[in-house]
Amino acid sequence: MAQPKRVTPLEAAREYTRRGWPVVPIPRGKKAPNLRGWQDLRLTEEELSGRITANTNLGLLLGEPSGGLTDVDLDATEAIAVADFFLPKTSRVHGRPSKLRSHRWYRVSPSPEYVKLVDPTRLESHARNSTIVEIRQDGHQTVVPPSLHDSGELYSWDEEGDPADCDASDLFQSVHALAAAALLGRYWPTGQRHEAALALAGMLLRAGWDEAKVSHFVGAVATAAGDEELRLRIRDVVSTAERQNEGRSTTGAPTLSIIVGDVVVQQVRKWLGITSQAKIVGSQTLKARDWPRALAPEAFYGLVGEFVYAIDPYTEADPAAILLQFLAAFGSVVGSGPRFMVGATAHRLNEFILIVGRTAKSRKGTSLGEVLAGIGAADDSWAGPRVLTGLSSGEGVIYHVRDERWGRNKKGDQELVDEGVADKRLLVVEAEFASSLRVMQREGNTLSPVLRCAWDGLPLGTLTKNMPMKAAQSHISIIGHTTCEDLLRYLSATDQANGFANRFLIGCAQRSKVLPDGGALPETEKGDLNKKICTAVDFARSVCEMRRSPEAREIWNEIYPELSRDDQPGLFGALTARAEAHVLRLAMMYALLDEMAEIRPGHLQAALAVWQFSENSVRYVFGDALGDPFADAILQALRQNPGGLTRTDISNLLGRHRKAEEIHRALDLLYRLKRAEFKNEQTDGRSVERWLACT
Repeated sequence: MAQPKRVTPLEAAREYTRRGWPVVPIPRGKKAPNLRGWQDLRLTEEELSGRITANTNLGLLLGEPSGGLTDVDLDATEAIAVADFFLPKTSRVHGRPSKLRSHRWYRVSPSPEYVKLVDPTRLESHARNSTIVEIRQDGHQTVVPPSLHDSGELYSWDEEGDPADCDASDLFQSVHALAAAALLGRYWPTGQRHEAALALAGMLLRAGWDEAKVSHFVGAVATAAGDEELRLRIRDVVSTAERQNEGRSTTGAPTLSIIVGDVVVQQVRKWLGITSQAKIVGSQTLKARDWPRALAPEAFYGLVGEFVYAIDPYTEADPAAILLQFLAAFGSVVGSGPRFMVGATAHRLNEFILIVGRTAKSRKGTSLGEVLAGIGAADDSWAGPRVLTGLSSGEGVIYHVRDERWGRNKKGDQELVDEGVADKRLLVVEAEFASSLRVMQREGNTLSPVLRCAWDGLPLGTLTKNMPMKAAQSHISIIGHTTCEDLLRYLSATDQANGFANRFLIGCAQRSKVLPDGGALPETEKGDLNKKICTAVDFARSVCEMRRSPEAREIWNEIYPELSRDDQPGLFGALTARAEAHVLRLAMMYALLDEMAEIRPGHLQAALAVWQFSENSVRYVFGDALGDPFADAILQALRQNPGGLTRTDISNLLGRHRKAEEIHRALDLLYRLKRAEFKNEQTDGRSVERWLACT
């Protein structure tokens, strides 16, 4: 079959101009013109040859200049998947090979307003894929075939006919419904799709939608999520409608909020034009809680304190974030030589740090840049090759610290198959830690168990048949950045319970000051600091086994029972369960920075100050949450209803599909943790329990 002739940019530009669509030249591989006043540019067909070359991208002016031409830009893959459910059919569609049918064109009257609908959970992290869909017309342009995308792919037309005529208000409503379905599809849970479909159907039916419209929408959500059980999702809608018609209770927005997140549900309701309804809220939100108290002065002991104090006047970064990341980077660059034996267990300097900000403007990245520049000066072989980004799979982590691997050739002789990695130090920096938490929830992902073993200093390995990898002696450290909201949303109950989360030192960070012109540490002062860091690193590498001084041992014996207590309730208890191990590793770092192989009282006091700050940060982020979504939801409901709720009330509020034993288990947990109490009330029949939140 003959391949279609490839059209040059100039040929395409002439065709667009003949159709009355003004062309704007754009640099090759770019999306935006670099011309001033491009909105007013109206090139004639004769003028094109002097402005368009083989290395020019093409943009078309939208809106009034092109007769009402409107581009519906489907940025998210979920939006592309459900476009046919909501958008009118049109004969003008284009995209690129990896993102087919991502731009749909219409001729719209009157001119629609510019619309950009985004994923609200990704706004604060400035994630590149936060946009779901856009409507672009007056004052905008769009890149068209045969332009080159910055990914290296060429745009191409899927359909090249005339754009369909469309009413502006109809398109506006369709795009908002499309975005709502795509957003829900993005967070549609793999293990609770039945419950989610029931709750979504209940919410929409209560809003006055008819059954057919609800089925259509739920089907779109399932399609966006890749849910292959579409028939079952439609059956969920039918059963929900039947229950409501019979006057029986059904689940709705509160249950859906528990499953996919309240932020998502509230955005969906807004896009669908569903009026607000009462929702379950806790007694204390993040905004209501006090920001963690600043690091105590003891934490700034020694060289790390000198480093933080030196650069503080020149950066907007939080001193706590600088200090925590400095310690993690120092432990990484030194390597696995220094150790402290606790019985048969060797504790080394590898630490996992998680910097948590209230917003994307907490200057988490700024703080890391200062640290890597300072620590990196001590070892060029570490600063580049052994500091990597990206946490997506356990296999990927092992690959960068893998051992050499031998095999046998066809003659049966041994031969080296893989040289492996000689330097076992690895500092992984994950600026979007929420993405790592999301991938860990996928079935079969090995990231969580591999990182747990890495923190413990255990051998790493995979059972992959075709490419087995092992790392007998790795030294892996992690610095992650995230926001409070993302951490609350994506830290799963499994990660809370299996010891993954409590291997991280969590520290809250915020912008410390506003420096419009930035700042830089004077070179002389920077050079002096770098020399001290180099000296400390060299000393630390000469140390093998560390110990405590008698005075430090006395302090340790006094504080150990408190550090190792196991009766702390809820999420706070789960996330602070490795207190003694973290304090030990921190104290080792402070001692080595002081060029000592012996942990002394000042080193231990500094480590305790850092740990206290981490505890305060955990309490700020997670409050008094229990880590059990159903128990937390019941506690929120009890707090919202001071008069108390019966078991029947709780079942009706949170979904009658919940089994009685689930409610019993959750209430028992709340009672044991002294978060809720009950009293018996006499009725004409048997007595009933009325549950109330403890004050």
